[in-house]
Amino acid sequence: MDKTAKVFDIIKELIIQEFGVEPKLITGDCGFHDDFSVDSLDILELFSQVESKFSINISDEATQELREVSSLVDYVVNKLPDSYFED
Repeated sequence: MDKTAKVFDIIKELIIQEFGVEPKLITGDCGFHDDFSVDSLDILELFSQVESKFSINISDEATQELREVSSLVDYVVNKLPDSYFED
């Protein structure tokens, strides 16, 4: 499994837990506001869960720009050290 797929699967589970979205509806192209009908506070809670899960920090600037699942996945992949992906 490549890095992006691994991170996507973890973030997908967090989205399911936080927003109650059906798994089959979650793709990289999904927008947090448009496709999941959640507000900014819900999104910030998701980002907080992502920060805890991956032990990273999502900058304030990034929180304004991360509008789709794929952009969040890419952001996390770029923040993680290669050692995270070693089995």
